[in-house]
Amino acid sequence: MTDGKARSHAVAALNWLKRYRPPPSATNLEQVRGYLEAFYHCCQLEQWALAAALIEVPLSTPTAAELHHQLGTWGYHSERIELYQALLGKLPLAQEARWLDGLGHAYHSLGQYEPAQAIGQRYGEVAATLAEPVCQMRHQGLLGIICHGRGHYADAIAHHQQRLALGQAWNHAEETMNAWGDLGIAHYSLGEYGTAQTCHEQQLDLSRQVGDRVQTGLALGSLGHVYAAQGQWPLAADAYEQHLALARAIGDRRGECGALGGLGNVYKHQRDWPQARTHYEAALTLARDMGDRRSEGTLLNNLASVCSATGATDTAYELGLQCLAIAQATQNRGAEAQALHTLGLILQSGQVYEGALECLAAALDTFEELGDANGQGSALFNLGHIYLALDDPESAQRCWLYSLAVFIEMNLPDRLPPILKNLQWLLSYQVPEALMNTDLSRPAVEQILAVPLTEITDNFGSEIHAIILQKLLEKD
Repeated sequence: MTDGKARSHAVAALNWLKRYRPPPSATNLEQVRGYLEAFYHCCQLEQWALAAALIEVPLSTPTAAELHHQLGTWGYHSERIELYQALLGKLPLAQEARWLDGLGHAYHSLGQYEPAQAIGQRYGEVAATLAEPVCQMRHQGLLGIICHGRGHYADAIAHHQQRLALGQAWNHAEETMNAWGDLGIAHYSLGEYGTAQTCHEQQLDLSRQVGDRVQTGLALGSLGHVYAAQGQWPLAADAYEQHLALARAIGDRRGECGALGGLGNVYKHQRDWPQARTHYEAALTLARDMGDRRSEGTLLNNLASVCSATGATDTAYELGLQCLAIAQATQNRGAEAQALHTLGLILQSGQVYEGALECLAAALDTFEELGDANGQGSALFNLGHIYLALDDPESAQRCWLYSLAVFIEMNLPDRLPPILKNLQWLLSYQVPEALMNTDLSRPAVEQILAVPLTEITDNFGSEIHAIILQKLLEKD
């Protein structure tokens, strides 16, 4: 570079830092443009240490986060990637580890798991060389969330448990808190809601102790998901409202997106379709603005459900296909299963039963592959309705029995009544005395269900078998 060009870059960097004033209605990105432009001029000058110092500047935000971290909170993941890539290989390994960590998380936030995985491998090599505890903990955390994004929940749990053990051994509150949060998310994905709740309660307690408002919001949002899955909707709504208020107060757009989506789920459960749609659409706008493909897919899936429930079947199907395309493009197996499940329900509502059967069977296979018990139970329940519509009551009965077993094993009593009602209705047509308004008899039920109940015993154990019989014979 000539002396003239070098001088020009140096002057430009100084001017951006000293003279830049954002416009009155500036976006978050425009507010920090002076630092970013100065960063790029420093890179042209190969002043790497100065460039790094610029993106590590603590900002005057509610959390006083460093610039590169705040960009993530605001949802500017592509911009973070550009910053980190410019610095890779330019500074000592301790700083290289920071850039690799941030780069991996930014790719993960965009649902770009292959580059995230490649960064994770490089990060591992650096972590091994440094042998520094925090670096090792964060590396395990990055590997864990990448595994989770790809639907490898057991592997994710293994990585997060390693991070947790290291965090507790080194008495590192921040990393311990982060590990509890990611561990809870992985257990939630497996339908292990009690364990997930315990994890997120630990995350919430620690986040409040260390004053990390972003993590407090994440813990509240995750607890909202757990409460909703357990049918504790008032608790879920309260957790989401707290998360939304906190996210807006600190400018956490990713948290705001998640909280809005959670509240949309509450309104959907209440069958308040206009409010559900409003919240989902607001969250979708944020997700698309941030380039958050994972959240975009989830919100499209939820909007498809609302459209289907309100009779807009064609729109629902198109949204479902968009969700499926995103899941497949990002190799997110869990999202793919959810999209197939939703498409199956949409086709069912349009009485396209063969297509619905194909989608729901594919969803069930994927849920089983991932170990997602809640997904399995839901898919089996809905498959039962499809088989009944196709005049195959025996298959319908078997699906409902397995769905019942799954939700009993998960200890989700609020999921049992509709399954029991369907099974008892089917049994009433198979037990002659039941048609005369008498109770179902245990010997008759055991005889009719002998084969599937034997399978239930083999797969779930004799205790679940006994509970199923007990509940089938209970009076309303």
